[in-house]
Amino acid sequence: MAAAIVKRLTMFRFRSKVEFSIDNDSASIDPSALIKAGYPFIGPEQSEQFTPHMLNLDLLDAISFDKGCYTGQEIVARTHYKGATKRRTLRFESDRPVSPGDKLSIDGREIGEVLNAAGNDLLAVVPVDRVDGQLTTGNATVRQVSLPYAALFTVTP
Repeated sequence: MAAAIVKRLTMFRFRSKVEFSIDNDSASIDPSALIKAGYPFIGPEQSEQFTPHMLNLDLLDAISFDKGCYTGQEIVARTHYKGATKRRTLRFESDRPVSPGDKLSIDGREIGEVLNAAGNDLLAVVPVDRVDGQLTTGNATVRQVSLPYAALFTVTP
């Protein structure tokens, strides 16, 4: 995704004397560690499907509401200041491995999507008011696990 992100950022730099480059020498990051920490990562197939609030970027201090102007800022800021986030990234464990893109269901009704998965650990975007039922994805049963920063928002398990 690095090349696509650099291309997009370049479109919005206007007259700023900013150059972007891709560091191919950076150390690889362990997906299990990111998932356990509650840090979502987006692949090309998931690009532009979620708002920053759905990915908990506001809770991770990965987005600023004080400065800047960008495409979609008005909607993002309105969601933030009205507290109208209905879907969040939550952490789960499954009894079988699952894959990103798998749908989460309650009683056969799809309510969310697996965002990231490594082994039996996963992050999924779900409605925060619907995580109290028996969640499944395919043949796997999943149960909610708390996020390290869970105290920043309330979810009723």
